[in-house]
Amino acid sequence: MSETILAFDTVVSSGDVSVWRDGRELDSSTGESGASSSETLLNTISRIIEENQLERSEIDLLAVSLGPGSYTGIRIGIATAYGLSASLNCETIGLSTLEILANSIETNEWVVSGVWAGRNEIAHQEFEAGKDVIGGIELETVEDLLSKYSGRNVKIALDRKSFEEVRKVRPKPLDNIFTPKTNIASVLAEIAAGRLVGATGVELTPIYSRSLFDKK
Repeated sequence: MSETILAFDTVVSSGDVSVWRDGRELDSSTGESGASSSETLLNTISRIIEENQLERSEIDLLAVSLGPGSYTGIRIGIATAYGLSASLNCETIGLSTLEILANSIETNEWVVSGVWAGRNEIAHQEFEAGKDVIGGIELETVEDLLSKYSGRNVKIALDRKSFEEVRKVRPKPLDNIFTPKTNIASVLAEIAAGRLVGATGVELTPIYSRSLFDKK
């Protein structure tokens, strides 16, 4: 039985889309900078489905980024997932943006992934080499984050905005800090492929950076 996954991200990208079938990627599309919108995303999804001669009824699972990250991007992604799930009658799965970023780099070391939270702060989380989460999400300034992991055997995967802010503080190239050059939806789909068996429709709860800490 063929298993088809449609994954999309509007949180750290401008509408990356990926389609996987039977454990391999059929096609992907990288969103244009600044072009993230529900209309643009749906047009990209329709194009990929048509170009790969897929029937919408063949899609078994939708995978979407839940945040933290862009507030507007989170809302666009989740709303699109709910709408498509209803029209396609398929299951959904939502994954943390931080988990996706952690899996975007190949390494045998611990990974710290982070996304821009505004106010000169980065929301970040630690993952083991096998990409299993270690602790909860933390919020620290750019300077404190760099100081905390200075000299430690760890790789840091950041969204583009966080990476740009880090470079303002540390202009010289840093060997252990990266921003993904791969299609984020491709990474999301690959993770989701490992969780397809037994996946069930669940509430897609957004993860907003500020909400995590403003309530404390």
